[in-house]
Parts: sequence; structure tokens; C-alpha cells
Amino acid sequence: MIHPNCLISVLGPTASGKTALSLRLATVLDAPIVSNDSRQFYKELKIGTARPDISELQGIPHYFLGDRSYHSHLSIGQYEREALDVLRKIFSHHSSKYALCVGGSLMYEKALVEGLDNLPTSDPEYQDILYKDLEHHGLEYLQEKLKDLDPEYALTADLSNPRRVVRALDIIHQTKEKYSLLRKNSPKYSDRNFSILRVLVDIPREQLYQKINERVLYMIQNGLEEEARTLYPFRHEKALQTVGYQEFFTYFDGEISFDECVSLIQQNTRRFAKRQLTWLRKMKFDARISPDASQEEIVSLAKQIIHYSHG
Repeated sequence: MIHPNCLISVLGPTASGKTALSLRLATVLDAPIVSNDSRQFYKELKIGTARPDISELQGIPHYFLGDRSYHSHLSIGQYEREALDVLRKIFSHHSSKYALCVGGSLMYEKALVEGLDNLPTSDPEYQDILYKDLEHHGLEYLQEKLKDLDPEYALTADLSNPRRVVRALDIIHQTKEKYSLLRKNSPKYSDRNFSILRVLVDIPREQLYQKINERVLYMIQNGLEEEARTLYPFRHEKALQTVGYQEFFTYFDGEISFDECVSLIQQNTRRFAKRQLTWLRKMKFDARISPDASQEEIVSLAKQIIHYSHG
């Protein structure tokens, strides 16, 4: 069914140029932007998440961008509810019938676009066992356990995120089913009163990895170490269990050198991008565009979106 309102989800791996391209497209469409980046939600995490400055937003309304503290974790379910409410308000009051969803947190994007899977709530007792395993045996132990139980999900999961690994193992334990299978059986596009288009920011892998390495160096030059140091006392918070901060926490603990820290951030970011690419390859897109697209190509894409949304 074609709705008069349209959500354009701009997807791509980290450092692919989603932000810059989405700003150009939003300007042409006169569309606000709803972020799905699960780390850019938090105001304290700026440099390490590559969150754009207000000056870079070009006056375009943004939602879920540094609007809360990491002490108040925003779960996927909460995000789905809040983001749908934001979209209802946008489509009710904004002059444009378009909105963009932008970011690299693919589970959050999936929750907004398709709806959450019908999965059981967490089992506190079993999760407590898993977290004790994490403490005594390390994250790799749980990663290997997940790979054995659900190799398909392990290929696309953010295995550097202990919370995600624990949640997947908890669901498998409760349902006796693979998490990947349960997700596949979830109804798609349920209860969404807007059309949905997915646009892939298409970038060659070699160019992507080069941009990742350069962006990490840029973050270092612009104060990532200082930002991580201010967050170090709270390093066990869920929002800080992420690339860019964890490596610096290890450096502050004296376990690695500064150069090793920088190299690890680059390496782990590339690995994260690789997992994103694996996920993205399985998705269907309505359009693809280069991050270096000309203005003419941006306008052409906007026309395609308008044509689609008008049926």
C-alpha cells in the first residue's frame, strides 16, 4: 500500500558517508532526519561516535541526536516506540511528507522500519549466569558459544557488544530455537502508516577501509583520548561498551600502548563495518547511490522518491 507519507532509510556501513549524503538529500526533500545510531543518541559521546556538529546539520531538524545521557540507556524497544511517535508528529505537523532515517545501528533501523520480533523478555537468572561467564572467561568465550549455537546470527551480530551476545544466548536458551530463525519469522512492515524506501550508500570496500583508518586518526587529533578519559570512571555503562572507547579504557589500564590502542580502534572499526556489510548484502534496496554523488544525482534520487510516494 502506498501512503502519502514516506520514510527514506539511508543505510551503509560506518564511515561510508551516510551523514553528508543524507543532509544533501534532506535539503532537496525538505525532510527532517531521525537518527538510528545507538551511540549518537547520547550527548556525552560526541567525538568517538562521529556525531556531527550543529553547524554541520545545515538547519535540518534532527531527532535522537545527542538528546539524552548514556546513563539512561535507550533500548531497541523504547527506540521503536519513541521514533514512531516522532514520525507521527513529523507527518502531522511538518510541511514535508518525507522523513529520513539515518545511521548504522541496523537492529534499531529494523525495529523502526519493520517492527520488533516477537521475542521473549530477558531471563534475569540465566543472564546473570552469562555475565558471570563473561567476567570469568571473557567475551570470546560467549562469542564462541553463540557461534556454535547460531552461526548464521553470529555472522551479522555485533559480537564486540557483550549485551547483544548475552541477549542472543538468552533467547536461544529460552526458546530452544536459533535467534536468526526467530528473526526471519517476524512479520515485516506491520502497523506503519507511511511508505518505506531503503537507499544504500554504496562504497567500494577498499575505499571504505581507507576512510575508516583516516576517520580514526581524525578523531584522535580532535580529542578522542580526552573524551574517553572523562568517561573512564563509567566504563561499565552499556553505552560505553563500544569501539573507540573500550580500546582507550584498555590503554588507560596500562594493558596496551597508545599506538596499539589506535591500531585496535581502526581494526575493530573495520571488523564492525565488515559485519554491517554482511547484513546489508542480505537486504533489498529501492535505490543505491555513491557517497560522492553529484547534485544532479541527488536531485534525481529525490525525484524517484517523490514518484514512488505518489504511486
